[in-house]
Amino acid sequence: MTNVVKFPKAKPPESKQDRTTQRPQKKRCQACQAIWAVVRVLLFLVLYWLRTPLILICSVLTLPMFLLALFAWYAFPQKPQMYGSFGLVSFTAFVIMYGYDFLLAWLSPQKMVRML
Repeated sequence: MTNVVKFPKAKPPESKQDRTTQRPQKKRCQACQAIWAVVRVLLFLVLYWLRTPLILICSVLTLPMFLLALFAWYAFPQKPQMYGSFGLVSFTAFVIMYGYDFLLAWLSPQKMVRML
């Protein structure tokens, strides 16, 4: 029995009072929370107001550029920079739309679900 490994004994569980004295909890001041709430609402309203033109521009770019990328891939297979650039513009516009909506959901004054 020389291959037996001895494990150290488990420490006794600490009481709840010991844990709170060891690491103090960080509390933000209420004034900072109130200022952040006001700034967040104002920023949300401005960005929400600008959402329609941004989504309109990105939507106008996304589908046509994707279709152009597919057409260029079929019609001009010897020019990868052509269909690659169309595809990149289409994907970038899509990512901008998604990221903008994610930012609005994060800044929203109401609690929103942050998962798909």
